[in-house]
Amino acid sequence: MRFGLKRKIIFSILGAGALPLILGMVIAYFQGTTELERVIGGNFQALAGETARSIDLVLSGEIARRQRIASNESVIAALTARNARYRKLERTAIERLLSEEAARWRSGERSLSGPQIGPAQEVLKRFAKTAGLSERPGSHATLHTLFLTDEEGALLVSLHSDRFPAYRHADQEWWQRAYGHGKGQTHIGTVAFDDAFGSYVFTLAIPVLDESRQRVLGVLQSVFDAKEFFRPAIHPIRFGQTGHVMLIDSRGTVINCPILPTGVRVNDTALIRSVTAEEPGWVKAAGDGHGGQAASIIGFAPLPETSATTRASTGLLWHTFAWQSSQELFAPTHSLLLWVASAGLLAMGLLGSIGYYAAHRIVTPIRHLQEGAARIGRGELTEPLTIRTGDEIERLADEFNTMNERLKSAFSNLEEKVAAKTAEVRALKEYNEKILNSLPDSVVILKQDRTIEYINAEATKVLQSQPASILGHSLFDLLSVDQPTQRQLEWEFDHAQLTTASRLDPWEEPRLMQSRDPLAPTSGGTAEDIRRDIRIGARAFGHRFFRVSSGNGATRIGLALREVTSERQLQDQLIQAEKLAGMGTLTAGIAHEINNPLFVIMGLAEAVAEEDSPGATKAFAKDIVKYARHMSSLIKNFARYATPGSAENIRSVDVTQALADALKMARLAHMSDDLTVHTDYAPLPPILARPEEIQQVCHNIIVNAIQAMNGRGALRLSTDHVNGWVRLRIADTGPGIPKAFLGKIFDPFFTTKEPGKGTGLGLNIVYQIVTKYGGTIAVDSEEGKGTTFTVRWPAESHA
Repeated sequence: MRFGLKRKIIFSILGAGALPLILGMVIAYFQGTTELERVIGGNFQALAGETARSIDLVLSGEIARRQRIASNESVIAALTARNARYRKLERTAIERLLSEEAARWRSGERSLSGPQIGPAQEVLKRFAKTAGLSERPGSHATLHTLFLTDEEGALLVSLHSDRFPAYRHADQEWWQRAYGHGKGQTHIGTVAFDDAFGSYVFTLAIPVLDESRQRVLGVLQSVFDAKEFFRPAIHPIRFGQTGHVMLIDSRGTVINCPILPTGVRVNDTALIRSVTAEEPGWVKAAGDGHGGQAASIIGFAPLPETSATTRASTGLLWHTFAWQSSQELFAPTHSLLLWVASAGLLAMGLLGSIGYYAAHRIVTPIRHLQEGAARIGRGELTEPLTIRTGDEIERLADEFNTMNERLKSAFSNLEEKVAAKTAEVRALKEYNEKILNSLPDSVVILKQDRTIEYINAEATKVLQSQPASILGHSLFDLLSVDQPTQRQLEWEFDHAQLTTASRLDPWEEPRLMQSRDPLAPTSGGTAEDIRRDIRIGARAFGHRFFRVSSGNGATRIGLALREVTSERQLQDQLIQAEKLAGMGTLTAGIAHEINNPLFVIMGLAEAVAEEDSPGATKAFAKDIVKYARHMSSLIKNFARYATPGSAENIRSVDVTQALADALKMARLAHMSDDLTVHTDYAPLPPILARPEEIQQVCHNIIVNAIQAMNGRGALRLSTDHVNGWVRLRIADTGPGIPKAFLGKIFDPFFTTKEPGKGTGLGLNIVYQIVTKYGGTIAVDSEEGKGTTFTVRWPAESHA
C-alpha cells in the first residue's frame, strides 16, 4: 500500500507529537504505579504487623491466665491427691482402674470424685465465667470446653458448653506434647474441625507443675472456637470495600478471615510461600489468595510470640496478611490514566488538524508539478506552469518551465537522429557478422543456461547443422565428444562464469614463467590460453572459453575452436624423431645393463648342469628367473618408450610410475657414479593421457637436467596433489639458465649445446605434450643455483 505525500506529512506530524506524549504517559503511569505499589505494600505490611502483635497479645493473655490457674494451690492439691493413688499400683492395675472409670464415664455417669476436687472445680468455674464459656447448648461460645487431667491423662475436672470431653487423653498429641515426658511445655494445636462441637477449633494446653516447679502433675486443656476467638481482632479491620486482614498458618489453612471460611486451604502454593516468610514484608503476587488470579499487593507478618509456641507444638507458624482487590486498589490510577489518555487524544486531534492544513499547503502545488511533469513526458505541456508560493516550490516550477523549453528544442530533430543511429547499428551488426563468418575458427556464443545464442559459419560446419536448428539448444547436446571431454568442457564453462576475463592462473609459484605455444600467436601467457585438445569425430581442435559483456549488462560465454589436426600429427612426428635421436645412446646403455644379468644367467645355467642336489638346482633356477624378469622389464620399458602411441591409447596414467620409469631409462643412457638422486613421491590420483607421452615429458626433463650438471650433482624428483591438480617437480644443481634464454627454452630448435649435441626439440616437445592434456609448465632458475621444472595436469576426476 502506497501513501501519498499529504498522508506522509500528516503522519509525520502526528508521530512527532504523539511519540513524546505516549512515551511520557507510559513512563508516568509505570513510575506512578511502581511508587504507589511501594507505598501500599508498606502500609499493608505495617497493618499486618500491627494485627499480628494484637493477636499475639490476646493469645499471650490467655496463656498467662491459664498459667495462673495451673499455679493455683487448689488445682495443685487436687492433682497431687489424684496422682497419689497411682503410686502404690502396678502399671496393669493402673490401666484396669482407668479403663473402669472411663467405662462408667461413657455410660453416662458424669460425676467426678476424689480428694480436693471441689476447690479445684470452683477455681475453674470462676475462670470460665470470665473466659466466655457458655453452658447453653448451641451457643456461639468462644471457649467450648475447659478441663483438667492428671499425670495419666485421666479427666479430673471438666467444664463444658454443650459437649462432654473424653475421659482419657494420654494418647492425644496435645496431651503428650504438653506433658512433655514430665517436663511440660505450652501447646497450641492446629486448627481442625471438631465433630463434637460442629466447628473449627484450636486447643491450648498448659502443663500444671508441682510446687517445686520440677515435675508435671497434669494438663489444663482449653478448646476454642477458632472463628469466634479471633473475630474481635480480625473482623473490625476493614478498608474500602474489599480490604481486610486474615490469619493463616504456614500450610495455607485459613484460621480466620472475613471472607473465606475458617479451615479452608489456600491452594496457591507460590503465594503461600511468599506470605509465610519469617520476617514481615509485602509482595506483588499473581493471585489474591481468595480464588482470584488478578495481581494483588499483600502485606504480611508472622505472630512472633505465638509462632514460637506453634513451631514447637506443631511445626507450623501463624501469619497475618492484609489484602485489597487490585481493581479497587488501582482504581484512582486507572481513572488518572483515562483522563491523561483523553487529553492525549485531544492533543493528537489538534496535531492532526494542523498537519492536514500544512500538508494541504505543501502538497497542492507539488501535485501541479507532478501533473506538469506527466504532460512533459507525453509532450502535451504547451502552457508554462504557474505556481505562486514564494518558496522553493515556486522556483522548482520555474526550473520545470525552463526544462520544458530545452526539451522541445532538443527533441525537434530526435527522430532523424534515432533513425540514423539505428541504421548505423544495423550496418555494424552486419559488418561484425561478416567478419565472424569469414574467420577460419569456429565461434559459439552461449547463454548462462548453456544454450546457443550465436554461431558463425565455420561452427555450423563443425556441428554439421544449420543455424536455425542449433540456436536455443544446448551446446553439449550437439557436440560429438566422449564423456570425459564433455565433463571437462562443462567444468571450463562453469569456471568461466565464476571468474573475470582478466584473472591469472590460480596456481602460481615464485618466479612463475607462464609457457606459451611458439607456433601460435601469443596471448599474454594467462590461463585463458587455448586449453587441451578436444576431438570431434576424427578431427582435433584447440579451444578456449571467454567472457562477453553485452550492452545491457548481461554476460555471455564464448567458445573458440581452432582445428589443430595437422599440427598434432606433426607434433607426434617430432616426438618420435626426438626419441629416435637418442635411441643410439639408450641402446648402448640397455646393452650394458642386460650384459651383466646375462653373464649371471649363463653361470647359473652351467651350475645347474653340474649340480646333483635338487635343492641347490631349485635355488639356481629361482635366481635365473629373477634375472630374466629383470631383463624382460628393461626390454619392455625400452619398447614402450620407442613405440609411437595412438590417439585411442588415452587412459588413466599414474604420474609417479611414469616418472620412476623415465628415471630408469635416463640412467641407462647417462650412467654416472657422481649423480645422486633424491625422490619424494606422494600418493596421486591418475590423469587422462597417453602413458608413453607422459613418460617422454619426464624423460626429456630428467635428461636435460643430467646434461646440465654434466652427470655430477644432485637430482630431486617429487610429486604431490594440490586442489585437483597432479604436480611433479624435477630440480637439479646445475649452473642454471641465464635470464636472456629463460623465455626461449620452449622454442623449437633452440639449444645452448655445441653443434651436433642437441636437436633443440626436447623441451619444445615437453611443452607440446604438457599443454596437449590441459597442463602447464613453469621454470624457476637462477644462474649458479640450479633449475626447477614444475609440471601439473588436472586429475582425472577434474578432467
